[in-house]
Amino acid sequence: MIQRISLILIALFALLLAATEVPAQEGPIYCRSNAQYSASSTGNTVIITGVAGRSVFICGFQLWLAGTATSVNLVYGTGVACATGETALTPPYALVAQTGIADTAAVFRGLLVPPATDVCIKTTTTQAVQAEVFYVQR
Repeated sequence: MIQRISLILIALFALLLAATEVPAQEGPIYCRSNAQYSASSTGNTVIITGVAGRSVFICGFQLWLAGTATSVNLVYGTGVACATGETALTPPYALVAQTGIADTAAVFRGLLVPPATDVCIKTTTTQAVQAEVFYVQR
């Protein structure tokens, strides 16, 4: 009798496991888009325009300074040139002439921008800066 009850319980447990849907684990998020910037301006410039309902996943970036010393970083926000709710994505990098910084990868590693929010490059002087940001919106 105990054996029969045990078999029935095992069969019910197996049916329960088979009926339970296990959510699929999301794999890596690959960045297939890039935004480029090449200018000599001061302040914030939009390089990725936010889309309603879509976040920006940044995989990496490259920043290069052709002029004399300046500070460059990536920020996000809304409104004109990310001015509303401006939030730093990277620290301000103090670059000197003919130097740069690169942090690139093919997959998302944590720089996440909320939906409907722009990504801007922020510079402190009117020196020639080139930048490239690798991202995906979804």
